[in-house]
Order: sequence, then structure tokens, then C-alpha cells
Amino acid sequence: MLFELNIPPSIAIFVLLALGLIAWTYRMLKQQRSFHLNNDSSRRFRQWLHSEPNPISNKDEILENLESCLQYLSGISWLKCDTEQTLSFTSNEIKYSADYSLLLKLILAHIKLVAPKLEIPSFIPKVKFDKLKDCAGSFTEDSEGWVTICIENDYLLNPSAAKSIMCHEACHYILNYNGIRKSTTIDNEYLTETAMFVFGLGEFYLTGNEFVDSDGMKRQLGYLQPEEYLFLQKRVNQLWRMLEVQDHEDNTIETLFRAIFPNANIRKRLLEAENNKHPSRSRSLQIQAIIERHKRDRN
Repeated sequence: MLFELNIPPSIAIFVLLALGLIAWTYRMLKQQRSFHLNNDSSRRFRQWLHSEPNPISNKDEILENLESCLQYLSGISWLKCDTEQTLSFTSNEIKYSADYSLLLKLILAHIKLVAPKLEIPSFIPKVKFDKLKDCAGSFTEDSEGWVTICIENDYLLNPSAAKSIMCHEACHYILNYNGIRKSTTIDNEYLTETAMFVFGLGEFYLTGNEFVDSDGMKRQLGYLQPEEYLFLQKRVNQLWRMLEVQDHEDNTIETLFRAIFPNANIRKRLLEAENNKHPSRSRSLQIQAIIERHKRDRN
């Protein structure tokens, strides 16, 4: 049996608006890590409830994305290690300091050491706290090129979280300065998250990206789940150790090369000839080929 309801138009419109508002509120409450990009030089960084999932549902896809970012950034950033240079950034002397400009200066100096292939600007962006709309931090560059890192006022009383936000925004600054960007906002943010670890800021960032807010809710900054951050930390340490091993092997083969051919001019001519034959090979592989050929000739 069918019933016909005679509802006044004004009430019907009111009901529809109410249902629409309820649906919108529900989506906002369930929203997964909402991050905004105002324009090419303004990025906004939000906090999210600790229980929220990654916006990419396929975990393997996330890890594959992060691994790709790691390989790319480490390849364009790192050189052979200085035995005295460690990857991780530490700032014990200003751990409890509110001097964010000094901290940013130290962060940029550290990135310059661990990522010598990149160009690190000498200009230190202004760091300020301000009321931000729906975000924890932002990186902006005005029409004249002046850069500002802004942190939400709420984090004035949470310096550990504020410093984590600044790590993320500092990486935006470096990547943007070097023209390194992905085509989509979320891919670009994953690249920036990965950059924190490649630049040695990962451990420092993780000391403040999880916290309990004034309502007793556990919250987290960033775009990744805790296990995804741990994946980045583990893999970046593995890649750095591999670089150290390669550095040791390179030093060993250089020493052997000099021992076999003590004359610098002869070494130079041999390398030039090998480079003409195999220009795409690394110096270590070229030296290895010269030594192997020398051993065969002697036998």
C-alpha cells in the first residue's frame, strides 16, 4: 500500500538541508588526514587523530611509494660518507630552547652536511606562530621570494610538536629551492615526509609528532602511520650503512690502485683511457677493471 505525504516545501527544504549538514559533519569527522595546498609556494600541514588510517588503503602501495622516494632522494642527495659524519640530527644543547630560528639554522646546516649534492640556501626563513585555519603549520614564499614558516599558535605550549612541524616545513623549503616536486599534492607530501629521514631529521621529528591534546586525545602529526615512519627510519639507516660500506670499499680499492701504480701521472692516464671506454661506470668500477686487467697481463 502506498502513502502520499503532503509536506510543505519549506519543511522539505529544511529537512534536506539538515540531512546535508549531518552528512557533511560525518565526512569531516571521518576525514582521513586532510592536507591543503593553497598554491605552488604555500603548503599546510595538519594533525590527525592517532586512530585514523592512511588515505592509501593498500599498505604495500604505501611502502612501495616510500621506498621509491627513499631511493630517489638518497641518490640525488648523498655522497660517499665522511667517517666522522653521522646521519641523524641531534640538538641536545637546545633541546629545551624556544629559539626556533637557531634550531632551523642548525637543521639547514645539518642537511648541508648529509645532502651535499643539493643546494642549501643561505637564507634562514622567518619562523613565527600564528592562528592557522585547519592546519598545524605552513611554508609560504611571497612574490619577492621571502620565505616564512608558520606554526599554529596552539603549539606554543608544545615545543616538541612545534619542532616536528618545523622539520617538515624545512624539508619543503629545501625541496622547493631545488625544484624537486611530485605532480600531485599527496605524492609531494610523501616525498617531503621521506626527505626528513633522508636528511637525517627522522629521529628528531619522531620525538614530537605524537602527543596527547588538552582533551586527552592521542594525536599525531604527519601523513604516515607509526609503522610507516618506522619503515622509513629502518630503511634509511640501512641505505646509509650501505653507503658507508661502499665508501670503505672505494677507499680500499683506491689504496690498492695507488700501491700498484704509485706514479700519479700513470694512474691519471689509465683512468682517462678507462673512462673513454666506459664513461657510465663509476670511478671504483673503472679502477677495479684496470687492476683486474693488470693482474691478467702479469699472469
